[in-house]
Amino acid sequence: MNAGEPSRTAMQVAACRAAHLRFDPPPHLLEDRLAEALLGDEAEALIGSYAPGGPWILQENRAFLPLRGRFGEDVIAEAYGEGTRQLVLLGAGLDSFAWRRPKGQADLAIFEVDHPATQRWKRARLAALGLETPNGLVFVECDFETTSLSDALSATTFRPDRPAVVS
Repeated sequence: MNAGEPSRTAMQVAACRAAHLRFDPPPHLLEDRLAEALLGDEAEALIGSYAPGGPWILQENRAFLPLRGRFGEDVIAEAYGEGTRQLVLLGAGLDSFAWRRPKGQADLAIFEVDHPATQRWKRARLAALGLETPNGLVFVECDFETTSLSDALSATTFRPDRPAVVS
């Protein structure tokens, strides 16, 4: 991690989600239309690295990462249907679920947990894009090397006595 920058992993995952929309035919596993905008100046280079004919590992990730996201969002929907109203996204990076969640899940509390540098960069990027923080979204800064998840969440509205999906 470099101070003031998001993690490279966060950037690559967002690029992969954007590349899925750009290069793969519908129906898409996941429609993350915010991913490209979140990448900022690096968007074209990062997304382009996932283009057809590129390195095999990136081609596989272009399918795998949206599939992983789709699975997670299906689990969230099922748990929500059973009464769960909290979601904890570990290593949230440039995730955009809070902006894409189904309208019927408006009361889902979302706790995006990530390194302070990534969280601050993302929040600055969202502000630059003119995007407001959706209701129920809480940014949780947590350096997992120095802070426990329970300590980080205890400083928020997270309710440990209630069910939650942890992704």
